Amino acid sequence: DQLAFGESGDTIKVNLLAHLVEKWADVIYEEAREEIGQFYPTEGAEGLVGKRKLTEEDGWVPVGYLWARTIPCQNPSCEVQIPLIKQFWLARRKDKRIAYRPVVNKANRRVEFELLENEEAIQAAEFDPSDGTVTRGDARCPICGQVTPVEQVRRMAYEGAMSQRMVAVIFHHPDQYGKRYRIATRQDEEVYAKASTCLKQKLAKWPYLESPLPEEQLPPTGTLGFRIQRYGMTQWRDLFNARQKLVMVALLERAKTGYRRVLADCETILDHASARDDANEGPLSEPEIIAADELARAVMGNLGLLLDRMAVFGCNLVRWVSRTEIVANAYSRQALPMLWDYVEVNPFSDSSGSYPSQLYYMLAYLDQPRPSSLAAGVTVRRSSATGLDLEDNSMDAVFTDPPYYDNVPYAALSDFFYVWLKRAVGDLFPDLFTTPVVPKTGEAIMEPVRHENKEQAKVFFERLLAESFVEMARVLKPGGVAVTVYAHKTTQGWETMLNGLVEAGLVVTASWPIHTEMKARLRARASAALASSIYMVCRKVEREPLGFW
Repeated sequence: DQLAFGESGDTIKVNLLAHLVEKWADVIYEEAREEIGQFYPTEGAEGLVGKRKLTEEDGWVPVGYLWARTIPCQNPSCEVQIPLIKQFWLARRKDKRIAYRPVVNKANRRVEFELLENEEAIQAAEFDPSDGTVTRGDARCPICGQVTPVEQVRRMAYEGAMSQRMVAVIFHHPDQYGKRYRIATRQDEEVYAKASTCLKQKLAKWPYLESPLPEEQLPPTGTLGFRIQRYGMTQWRDLFNARQKLVMVALLERAKTGYRRVLADCETILDHASARDDANEGPLSEPEIIAADELARAVMGNLGLLLDRMAVFGCNLVRWVSRTEIVANAYSRQALPMLWDYVEVNPFSDSSGSYPSQLYYMLAYLDQPRPSSLAAGVTVRRSSATGLDLEDNSMDAVFTDPPYYDNVPYAALSDFFYVWLKRAVGDLFPDLFTTPVVPKTGEAIMEPVRHENKEQAKVFFERLLAESFVEMARVLKPGGVAVTVYAHKTTQGWETMLNGLVEAGLVVTASWPIHTEMKARLRARASAALASSIYMVCRKVEREPLGFW
């Protein structure tokens, strides 16, 4: 809602929720940067490689650190640490080609790296940056050439033999265009080590009973969309390196202790607004002002969501996209596959994945005027699709986009966000966080790991889908409209969906193919995924027992 209130003697009119979220997000950001910002030091331009040579400016901000996981070579006469790297491109634009290549240091039997700063340098080195050291999980040693099969790589990772090393640093200057690069140095490693020490100190002093780091178990091995458990990642905390954990703990600490400050701020604002109303100085809000504690909980809920956005860009499953020189968050796909080399984002930069960029996207949604059609408000309820908390024949229309068999493991993927939200704002929303992780037993998907076999999982999904359609028909008024979005690629999937609609008492009256997916999304580039969804429009029709044509 829009609310006018005074700050420093001035009266301003703002979207109150967006205003407060931005205000307190900025407070958290500045406090966290004051505490741990030194672990992301800026530097001068000398030694940085980019499209143009710049040597005079200071203040180049590290926006990301490229890491590679490593395993020991299984050749007994070699035993070098193999950097597991999918490809060596840093920038792969038409007018900007920068790569790094492995160089063997025979003196200490270690793989070092050097920058190739343009296309000419890459060709002169006779090096193909697209040819990494990992192919379908098999690791090739750049020194002796021995290949370690993927099964052995998994076993070593699960047994704790997989490590990691920093290989490059990405920079950006607030007053310059484009990214710059350099190879990671011993000083970078020392700064990271100091951050790791700081994390240990914060964990030792953590005042709450529950650990700030999510120790909840990942879904069982074999869960749809999950591959990382095979590599020794068994708890959600394993998806973050030490400095990333430090960032999350620092932000979480301020979110947990922020409610009282936010509540006091809300009380002050609303008291001021109430005083103006009493003085007949004009209407201050549309519609009436909510209670201070309700407003404070809404602010804290959004700050919790901001913490989740930082987690999805601040874990060790974040890719560097060389063609656009940006980061792709962990959920670029609707899955969590293994990532051999990842980028650690600097949360205190202004580049993609940083705290300011995530706040910007949140405010873009929050700071919107309420449509006039919603002036009466919206009621949000949470219930199972097979047991809606609605009366019979009460709805004019129902819209649903149901799951498609085994396409997306929604609940398992949601755990990533749930475990952080529970720690940040779980005490403010206790009804939403009654379980250690997201409930999964009643989830309407085809998940074989939860059943004895794949056929039982299929039968379970189809039964719940049919029950959901029956429930949808129950709450619809006679003649009401039901719209179901569907995009399955098999005729069997379509048959199940259509049979479920008909048996529920719904008649399909129209169907509309609508392009609903971005062509540039990673899922589309990596497969033959559907770009369109079919919108099935149905009516609830009272059938006669006997009819003539």
